[in-house]
Amino acid sequence: MDLNHLKQFVNHSIVGYGVEALSFISFPFIAKQTPDKKFVLFSSGRAGSTLLVKLLDNHSLIQCEGEILRRKMLNPYAYIKRTSQVSNSSVFGFKLLSYQLQELQTSVKDKNRFLQNLVEDGFQIIYLERKNILRQALSVMYAYHRDQWHVKKGQDVDASKMKIDPVALRDWMDGIEKLKVFEKKMVEVLPHLHVVYEEDLSIPEQQSVTIEMVTDFLELPNEEVNSNLKRVTPKNLSSFIENVDEVIHYLGASRYHQYLDSISNSFNTSS
Repeated sequence: MDLNHLKQFVNHSIVGYGVEALSFISFPFIAKQTPDKKFVLFSSGRAGSTLLVKLLDNHSLIQCEGEILRRKMLNPYAYIKRTSQVSNSSVFGFKLLSYQLQELQTSVKDKNRFLQNLVEDGFQIIYLERKNILRQALSVMYAYHRDQWHVKKGQDVDASKMKIDPVALRDWMDGIEKLKVFEKKMVEVLPHLHVVYEEDLSIPEQQSVTIEMVTDFLELPNEEVNSNLKRVTPKNLSSFIENVDEVIHYLGASRYHQYLDSISNSFNTSS
């Protein structure tokens, strides 16, 4: 096991068990309440979930946590319940990424039942989907390249270009596509609100309408909210990809060629 894999193992497993143990030990000594409303934001990475978390957390009645299950735990369901009960807000929510349920939380044997239990416990599901898996995969790869996943307004951005291995891009798209199948299987039999990144979040002017849609779903008063995040992956592919011609040629001959049509105005090739 190399150093990076060791760090990942410690962070995802050992640290998670420690956080879980601390939560369990301290729980009897912390003031508790049962939130009036609870929700889970179910999505995949680089689909706009952090933006939606920030917007919702800006609402005066909502405490919206991030990825509280980003580390492996022995009993993630009990950890969620404890975390919700020590919230200081009347509305508690958190983000659950699909890979965390499918792969990371190995103690959860029945994934469907896990979400069903949350619903039966009063959690409402908001499912956030990003339709363009090419854009989503590029966003993941660019974040790894910059080692910078989110940027606040006024913060410097690493604008360096990256050279993409087209096969690696295809592999990321394959993985995202499989996660999407898993996500839809998880939510299709459960009541949920479906939010689409491209339609509901990517355009700043649309975000207020989306928040109103979410607060209506949660039966909360609507408020004007904002986020301090800014977009970091440029729309124009040639502005952050060195070998854009190679990438376009490879995808054009693959089963993902249809995604090039949706971004045809977003790249400048050398030809």
